[in-house]
Amino acid sequence: MRVRFIKETPERYRLECVREDDSTTVASLEFRGYFKHDLMHLVVERAAGLQESFFGMVQAGRDLSALTPKAIRESAATFPEEIQTTETIVSALQSLAKSEADLQAACERIREYLAMMGMAEPEYLTPEFCTQAIAEHRSLVGRWGQLHGGEWLEFSFP
Repeated sequence: MRVRFIKETPERYRLECVREDDSTTVASLEFRGYFKHDLMHLVVERAAGLQESFFGMVQAGRDLSALTPKAIRESAATFPEEIQTTETIVSALQSLAKSEADLQAACERIREYLAMMGMAEPEYLTPEFCTQAIAEHRSLVGRWGQLHGGEWLEFSFP
């Protein structure tokens, strides 16, 4: 699947996913609320080889509109456990990317939280993984800042 983050304006971006069968799903989103989070999802899911999280579900045919936080809350559909674990990790790493945190301690806190919530700890959750994910995310956010309206960052998934 081809994933594009397209800069529409400084306040908005378009997330465009084109699957192998050429079917497409597109969403125009507010930069402030979603961009860094969606980008961290892509970084984590690609690096960990995840297939049942946000972008894996899009690749499998889900429409972006069915995967918004509101749509998920209101949906009667069941979602894989992997996406719940990934959401926890992505949110934590997104927060950690704003500082120079002790990633050994941060990974331990994430593991404790996952255990408390009854979620399995993924094998990939190591300080090294977190360091690489945060570094890639920061680099991509920097590249994004250099783009003009209509330009994009493009990735392959998986």
